[in-house]
Amino acid sequence: MSDETVWQYWIVRVGAAGETWFRIDEGECDYDPLEGFVLARDLESVVNAIAPPHTRLVFSYAA
Repeated sequence: MSDETVWQYWIVRVGAAGETWFRIDEGECDYDPLEGFVLARDLESVVNAIAPPHTRLVFSYAA
């Protein structure tokens, strides 16, 4: 017997997210950050597509 209110959570730890850097010839002052990282949206889409429907994925970008 299954309970519809019980969810299984999976924590996906992303080891190396893409980094971004400000480039003088490409960036815009007061708009683009000096540094940061890019979320792995493509990875999140692929893993969410194959995850069982009764589960929820939590993506962790912590180092």
